[in-house]
Amino acid sequence: MLLKQLGCALESGAVQSLNIITYSGLNRYALQVRPREGAPVLVVDRQGQPRFWRSIAQVRDTLRRRGTASPQLQMTVPQDEVLGR
Repeated sequence: MLLKQLGCALESGAVQSLNIITYSGLNRYALQVRPREGAPVLVVDRQGQPRFWRSIAQVRDTLRRRGTASPQLQMTVPQDEVLGR
C-alpha cells in the first residue's frame, strides 16, 4: 500500500489499525496496515519496496499529516525466534 492509498483507506474507514514495526538493533521502522478485511500489508514506496523511516518520530509525523493518531509500536527481537526452536 502506498502512502497516498493509506490516506484514502483511513478516510473511508477501511483500516482497522496501524503498527510501527521494527527489529531490535536496526534503526529503521516500517508501517504495517491492518485492514478491516484481508491480511496486514506494509506501506511501500513507488517501486513496491517496503518504505522505511529512520525514527519513530518521522513515522508519527507522517501519519499526523494524514490526520491519524499515533499507531502502536511492535518490536520484534530476532533472538526470541531462535530460542523458540
